Amino acid sequence: GSGRVEVGDFIYSPAAVGDVEANQLQNTAIGSIMIGTSVSDFVRRATALELERSGLEIVSDAPLMVTGDVKEFLLDDLGYSVDWSYSINYRLQNAQSGEPIIDKLYKTPTVTTGKFGLPSDLTPSINQMILNSLEQFIRDVRESGVFTEETSSSGESS
Repeated sequence: GSGRVEVGDFIYSPAAVGDVEANQLQNTAIGSIMIGTSVSDFVRRATALELERSGLEIVSDAPLMVTGDVKEFLLDDLGYSVDWSYSINYRLQNAQSGEPIIDKLYKTPTVTTGKFGLPSDLTPSINQMILNSLEQFIRDVRESGVFTEETSSSGESS
């Protein structure tokens, strides 16, 4: 599709309530799994990148806005493997009125990976979990029809 969208604020709920640090993935075993930036910023940037790749223009004054609330980014790492769980609530809304167009929780299927590896081995799994939910969200955005020529141009003129 084509159109313009703003990528607004993203929240990492487990960090917002103090369960983990902003850049810490939830996990069940002893120890902490940290990434190089906050989870909310990482997911926000990944979302913007994938929306651009799908044909949308990311701008700050767009008629529509995407926000997200990462509800869970959990590694069940007890035992000899890691079960990854990820869920995010994506919201696509009218940027001026705040009226929601899509407000939905996306939960990816659990993915199991090996436990013993280098920290760099985590990155593909992190990316895959985020991409799985983004693909579901982008499919819903397309099905909503909000980025037809009529809709995207009518939101731009004031």
